[in-house]
Order: sequence, then structure tokens, then C-alpha cells
Amino acid sequence: MNEKELREQAIKRYENSEFAKDIYRSLGKSKAWFFKWLKRSKLEGENWSQSQSRKPHQSPKRIDEMMEQMVIETRKHLENKLYSQIGALAISYDLNKQGIISPPISTINKILRRNDLIHQKTKYIPKGVNYPSLVISHSNYLHQIDVVGPRYLKKDGRFYSVNIIDVFDRRNSTNPERRQNRIAVSKGLLSSWKTLGIPLYEQMDNQLSMRGSNHYPHSFGLVIRLCLYVGIQPLFIPLREPWRNG
Repeated sequence: MNEKELREQAIKRYENSEFAKDIYRSLGKSKAWFFKWLKRSKLEGENWSQSQSRKPHQSPKRIDEMMEQMVIETRKHLENKLYSQIGALAISYDLNKQGIISPPISTINKILRRNDLIHQKTKYIPKGVNYPSLVISHSNYLHQIDVVGPRYLKKDGRFYSVNIIDVFDRRNSTNPERRQNRIAVSKGLLSSWKTLGIPLYEQMDNQLSMRGSNHYPHSFGLVIRLCLYVGIQPLFIPLREPWRNG
């Protein structure tokens, strides 16, 4: 006999003038169990003996559909921005910048997973092309520079890090900046030269802030001119091969 049939039998016995105490004791049930189903039999019609879901009609942790759509749209917007971060922190920062109170980071990650918006990075496969390389013999022979970011800090916002490393002895200089433009890169270089010394070569990638200007592609940008001014030879890595930098 299943639970539904047990409930129906108990109420039928009660309607046949059997004492309630004798009924629920003989069935191995409690007094509360019996009177719960007696009450339902009188109030809920012919389906009274069926179990009801305990799940609340409204879950306090359920993600608002409009907010979920905003998270998805923000993610897609960031994906279309060159060099933009697209993770939960970046989405949260962008929503707050729009004046929208962002859901918790864990909630944003749940939305991304549920909508298949978390992608595994493809492993870089070398092209098999050999490029000439310098023979590093001492400190301040070759420095490598890279700009990492954007990154985000709670209650502080977005920042970038201009990182420079001496390839010979691995000494490094880390310089946080609000932007990743030519001014920020130049400030990072000047700071590194004060602490690490001035190298013979400064290796960098082909990021716009380092190579110059799209409007004047045949002119030297600020970073190149700064290096040449202090006697440093700028050295650019091959296009689309950022792994060659540090």
C-alpha cells in the first residue's frame, strides 16, 4: 500500500466512526499526520490525498530574467571590444558603470554557464617559423614590456599593469595605471628604468600604444621616440604571437 492509499484508508475508517487515535496508531503514524490529512480531505476536494510539492512558488534566490538578459548582453558587448576582458568581474564593473546594481560574481558565473557563454581558451600552436633572437649575456641587455588588463578591484575599479622584466636576471617592475595608452606605457618605462636601469633593447608587442598611430602609420609613436631618445633599440615581436613576450 502506497502513501496515498494509506491516507485514504485512514480517513475512510474515521468516516466509519473509528476513533482517530486507534487509526493513526495502527498505521504507525502520528496524531499530526492524521489531522493534517483529515483537514485536507475536507478542504481540498477529490485530489486531497495527493502529495504537494514543497518547493516555494517564488524562490528568493531565483535570478531575475531581466537581469539575466542584461548580463548576457553585457558579455556579448564586451566580446566585441578589442582587448576587453569578458569575465564575471568585467561584466560586474560594466553594469555598475551603467548605473545598474550588479548581481554577485557567483550569480554572473551561473548565468554564463547556463547560457553556454564560458569558452575554453584554445591552446596556442607555434607556426614553426624561426626568428632571430638575441644572445642575452648580462643584466640590462634586454627588457621585455607587456601591458596586462584590464583588471578590477572592488570599490576601486578598472586598472592596467605595465610590466617590465629583465630577461637575464628576471628583475621586474610592475606599474599600475588607469589606462593602457602611450602615456601610461611611457610612465611605466620611465619608472622601470629608474629601478632596473636602462637596457640596450626594449622588446614589446605590436599594441597601438607602443607602435604609434593608425592615422600616421609611417611615423614613430611616443614610446618608440622615448626609447630612441635615451639610446634604447626598440624590438618588436612578430604579429599575433604575444607568447614571445616574457
